[in-house]
Amino acid sequence: NSFCTLLALILLARSSETSQASPGIQQRLHRRRMSDTSPVATPQASDATALAALSVIATLFNVGMFLANSWPLRHLWTNGEWGVQRPAGIFGLLLGTTWWSTYGLIIALPALVACNVLGFLIGCIGVFSFAKFAATRVDARRVVATAAIVVGGSVAIILLVKSGVFIHRASTQDRVLGLCASTSSVLMFSAPLSGAAEIVATKDASRLSLAVLSFSLVTLVLWTLYGLMVGDPMMIVPNVGGLTVTLLQAALFWKYGGVQAPPAPGALPLEDAVPIQMTPPPQSPVVDVVVVAEAVESPVLCTPAATDVIVVVSTATDV
Repeated sequence: NSFCTLLALILLARSSETSQASPGIQQRLHRRRMSDTSPVATPQASDATALAALSVIATLFNVGMFLANSWPLRHLWTNGEWGVQRPAGIFGLLLGTTWWSTYGLIIALPALVACNVLGFLIGCIGVFSFAKFAATRVDARRVVATAAIVVGGSVAIILLVKSGVFIHRASTQDRVLGLCASTSSVLMFSAPLSGAAEIVATKDASRLSLAVLSFSLVTLVLWTLYGLMVGDPMMIVPNVGGLTVTLLQAALFWKYGGVQAPPAPGALPLEDAVPIQMTPPPQSPVVDVVVVAEAVESPVLCTPAATDVIVVVSTATDV
């Protein structure tokens, strides 16, 4: 986050002489080209069309990414419990969509506002779902309280900046809000990595969704291209940072996704065990023996995974 913030400040310093805040991305691009001394750098309708088409495509993939974030919610409603799912991704979604809805209003980009409002609504549904299926009331209260702090704190900062109490220039206010939006975007995409240590320890990345990762990668690439076309560092930096952390998640999913934890060392697969009933000598209770190997030359101690049963098997004669 510190690296991304520093990079954003450097890009802002380099572009501060040639770019100023304006009511919309299209007008900023138009003024930048009109100020160019080159005779061939004249505004063309094809550029605006390309920008509009790119923003629409990026918005559609953005909507798909937010809808894919409802994947863990289906697990909650199906099983009635959290399982391996955690609400960190939902908190990141609320944080990012709150700030980017605001920044979309600042740069007058309705597509950006619309898709982030949809993402915010999905985040609210996620908070309700995690609170409903929390194991205890304390966990449910923590989910609701954390979501309230994330959204309420963001709104409070936005209102404080726009009030002009500490920052008087409107252009500086917009830059500060854009920088906050950039940071929130990196946090939003980094939120699922909060369980990276647990994923590596259990070698199980089932909490990550292939659909979410796929939509996120495409969306980040598209919005990065859009930011490069309009020369907006507030869109370039966070999307590059988000692309980096999403690639880290994809690496975890590729290595551990859908793979169950291996059994304990020396344990034989439980599914290979064949229960049989042996008839002991008279006056002895009937016992069930689990045959884990057809032929063994020496006693074998087997501890099947997920059970507390210890079975000792020697030769058939000894049994």
